[in-house]
Amino acid sequence: MIAAAGAVALPVYQSGFESNEGFAAGAFPTNLPNWTVENPPVNVVSGSGAQASSQFVQLGSGAILDFSLTAQETSRAGKTVWVEGYFRGAGSSVTLANANYPVTEASAIVHFGQTNGIEVWDGTKAAGAEPTSLGISLVSNNWYKVTLQLDFDAKSWEIWVNNTKRNTAPLGFRDSTVNGLNGFKNLAQGGADFDGFRIVRRFLGDSNGDGALDAADLVRIIEYIANAPTADPIAMGNSNLVGSTSTIDAADLSALKALLLDIGT
Repeated sequence: MIAAAGAVALPVYQSGFESNEGFAAGAFPTNLPNWTVENPPVNVVSGSGAQASSQFVQLGSGAILDFSLTAQETSRAGKTVWVEGYFRGAGSSVTLANANYPVTEASAIVHFGQTNGIEVWDGTKAAGAEPTSLGISLVSNNWYKVTLQLDFDAKSWEIWVNNTKRNTAPLGFRDSTVNGLNGFKNLAQGGADFDGFRIVRRFLGDSNGDGALDAADLVRIIEYIANAPTADPIAMGNSNLVGSTSTIDAADLSALKALLLDIGT
């Protein structure tokens, strides 16, 4: 998995690859904006086994699925971005150090391998950076939720797996010249399943991750407070306006109310 970068802004995008989103079961559609199959086979699979709902994407060994963004589609300004997806598979037979990734303008690389489990690339190749193992072995029939926060000002990124943060210090970009998100590439070196993909701007107060700041975010924060804080990194990151970064509380609610009142004046 590679998060690539180039443009300086982004949209909000979310898909579970369901039929009502234009993803018919069978070969991955060729008529949908943003999506490209660079190396088949890539198929939409319907039936049991999806991460949620009823469909998911299955990539054959060596297949590449690309999600690209253009300047028009990246009209919402923002320099910190969330990228998330669910992955399942046995992993590549090679380690990240030996993997042949196209790394031009790549900000973050996450590798699923049979030997070292989930690995990440920390820093630029030119500076002699090396792969880092997250210490997570793969179980081939398990879904793994991978959440990335990409900071294009600091040229650094963070990673959560199954809602748990896995880096102790910010990770460096693979290419420190990139300035913003322009796409996502899923390379299935050993075959893989993919589901629940989303891109969300890091936008304080956008508690529901829809790219807008409105009353719906107040409702969501109230729900979080009433039902105990969410474990979801994106909701937590966008909802923590003040105070502790590990809880969502009345102070965050008050800050969001003040922010909405300020916008309305």
